[in-house]
Amino acid sequence: MLSRVGLAAAVGLLAGGAFAIPAYADAAADIEVKIAGTTIAAGAPGKAGQLSLVNHGPNDAAGVTVTYTVTGLDTTKVTLVGLDHCDDESAGTIVCRLDPDVVKAGQDRDLALLLVPKADATGDAGEITVSVAADTADPVPVNNTATAAVAVGGEGADLRLYAPDVYQDETEWTEPIPPGGTGTVWAYVQNQGDTPVTGITVTVLLPEHVWFTETLAGCTYYAPQRRAVCSREDVVLVPAHQDDPEDEEDPPSSGWFFWRVKVAANAPGPTALTGGTITAAPMEAGLTAARAAAIAPGDFFTAEAPLGIEIDVDPTDNTDEYTVFVAAKTTPSPTPSKSPTPSPSASGSGGSGGSLPVTGGGSPGTVAAIGLATLLLGSGLVVAARRRRDLR
Repeated sequence: MLSRVGLAAAVGLLAGGAFAIPAYADAAADIEVKIAGTTIAAGAPGKAGQLSLVNHGPNDAAGVTVTYTVTGLDTTKVTLVGLDHCDDESAGTIVCRLDPDVVKAGQDRDLALLLVPKADATGDAGEITVSVAADTADPVPVNNTATAAVAVGGEGADLRLYAPDVYQDETEWTEPIPPGGTGTVWAYVQNQGDTPVTGITVTVLLPEHVWFTETLAGCTYYAPQRRAVCSREDVVLVPAHQDDPEDEEDPPSSGWFFWRVKVAANAPGPTALTGGTITAAPMEAGLTAARAAAIAPGDFFTAEAPLGIEIDVDPTDNTDEYTVFVAAKTTPSPTPSKSPTPSPSASGSGGSGGSLPVTGGGSPGTVAAIGLATLLLGSGLVVAARRRRDLR
């Protein structure tokens, strides 16, 4: 697999589930390449840009390779690093094999473009072109290649968001949700800029046939309960390269938001429900909440960042798509004939049939695997703190 940084490695490994849409007569898969997040904050030591391989189906794509063309990249300003399982075919062209080399139907496979700026680099740094090929036939080759401009921008925060595909909770991201079942939509948010973020607004759009199961404080819902805009003014994310993993008192540089959802009982299955998106935006860039609280209000204090500090240096990687995988509908077993003997009274041991499974720090397999550490401020709309290493 292409190398990842820190948590991105674990998330990338677990993002590829084991569920596939049934094969059609003609084996074909349509992979689309998308690139985002290729502008680096001026004071950041590096950045993980976002490379997505989206398989629109109808079948799995096998034997997938990714080709990076960097002949247009100004390597006196920015370099591309950290690629594994690769061969240099020619100067400026790098061919890498995915591991595993399958992008399943409906899957959004996220990889990292690790960009490192040279000292004192500024402005335009050329471009990177990425293309994908597979042993499986692709009837839409026009979207197999994407090109993105690379630049070193100004000072400011720089959020990136990763939304893993959705499966049943407690199944290590391997089992699709049965119609009528519940799951959890997760979003990982990290600040890759050079300025702290105070407050985050997240907009969630669920795929068709998927609904929110609860109303959370801080969220505004829009009919038909498939879109929500949620704000957390208390969340502070410092730049990733300033996050000290040994200091648990300081704010983290990253964390998770999550929402509990339900798949409609009449949803088709087995299938991959696409169309889900999550977007994060900073409310403010500048002082951390702790620092701001230590300053007495007055003419010398403002919550707004000074001129020249961008609220988000690169908003192109603030949005990610995800898929909800749905299992086949099950046929109920015939109900046996009831005995004429009266049924015993219900036990008083309690237990509401309508209760949702508890989700949080240790519930989903992905979260356990990456060592999710702390939940901040209760249940529901929660940011889970996760310490980060810098990109150096």
